[in-house]
Amino acid sequence: MKKAIITLTVVAGIIAAIALPVFAGTDADDSRSEEFPEAGIILNFTPEFEETKGVIVPYGGTDIGDGTGIYETDLIYFALDQDEFDRLSEDSFSEANYAMLVTIISADNGMTFEDINEFVGGSLDPTNFRTVCMVEDCTHFLYEDPDSVLPEGTDDVYLEEFERLKKDTDALFANSEFGKPADIEDSIVGRKVEFETTDIDGNLITSEELFGSHEITMVNIWTSWCGYCIDEMKELEAINGRLSAKDCAVVGILADGDEEDALASGKETLKEKSVTYTNILPPENLNDIFYISGYPTTYFVNREGIIVDKPITGAYVDQYEPAVETLLSGNTPVAEDILSDDETEEEAPLVAHVETNDDSVYRVIAIDEDGNPVQGVAMQFCSDTACMLGETDETGTVVFNEKMGHYTVHILEAPEEYAVDNAEFTLEEFCDLTIILFRS
Repeated sequence: MKKAIITLTVVAGIIAAIALPVFAGTDADDSRSEEFPEAGIILNFTPEFEETKGVIVPYGGTDIGDGTGIYETDLIYFALDQDEFDRLSEDSFSEANYAMLVTIISADNGMTFEDINEFVGGSLDPTNFRTVCMVEDCTHFLYEDPDSVLPEGTDDVYLEEFERLKKDTDALFANSEFGKPADIEDSIVGRKVEFETTDIDGNLITSEELFGSHEITMVNIWTSWCGYCIDEMKELEAINGRLSAKDCAVVGILADGDEEDALASGKETLKEKSVTYTNILPPENLNDIFYISGYPTTYFVNREGIIVDKPITGAYVDQYEPAVETLLSGNTPVAEDILSDDETEEEAPLVAHVETNDDSVYRVIAIDEDGNPVQGVAMQFCSDTACMLGETDETGTVVFNEKMGHYTVHILEAPEEYAVDNAEFTLEEFCDLTIILFRS
């Protein structure tokens, strides 16, 4: 399996060491900053990292631990000037001189070296890891890979700069900000996607018509320079053909298609790969709609334009169709169908009551008529601009950690023995909303 630019053969490790003080993080003024919110990191570049002869590309900041709380954040150094980098093509990308300049492994939930080493099969050398800082129960580590070197024959100018920058990482970290990882992808599930753009040939496209014509749309976000994005296109074309029989489709978004040269390169690539599935230009609000930590990133959107699962970051082709099948089967916390106002099927009513709380959260609780908690109830929690989804746990509770405001709540799905209607509850202050479900 592949992950955008790099292969994660060594992904994490923790050395039992004395933690350094947390870097406060200084104001970066107008200097370059790279934000990795999922990993809890903002890298504020020092002048040494800004004024470079080579090109530094940020990548990652994502959960690579299958939900255990391990995150990798990278800065990749290309031994090319900016013009040469911009000219990289599919054929030349894999031959480009590049190496890992900075790799930060963030371990959340108080994980130890033994925990992480066990997760990756016990092959890690703890001496390659150095503590950057600790924030609560999250430790950020610099992974100093002895094999991360530029290829033989690289121009001395780049070799010298690469080695100098490696020695300047402490200054970079002292100028940056480290915090707790945030599950950005999880918060995006349930968000409604709305935009207008054009396809790569200039024809007007609206999200409503794009998603409304298919049960599930697999949105593959790629760039003209991403080799792994391009490599998976043949398989995506085949997947699109198979999905069409299930009223589903693949749609590509050329993320750098708003640049003339990138658009031309992207169109040529699509032609060379004989791609027939729809490809569109990036909407103006692309980064407000989707969280993109690397390329390719693939989202799943239902007929109503709602994101119905976490994205897949990287060219994990073998995961795409199983994800669609799971969504079509309804065996996920995310309800595939959104109740509409004109549904008239007779259903048992819902009864609810609200109590304010001092915990600064919105807590939704599902119980049956006997007062017992109901697990597995999918709740939709919406502001005026976005919707989130949550599922009640064994206590019948789901918590939404949102700022105080105006929200609406309704049940999307409940265990089959319970009947629900399309009742909607309005919340203002932080509170506990208890909903009573009746057996059908």
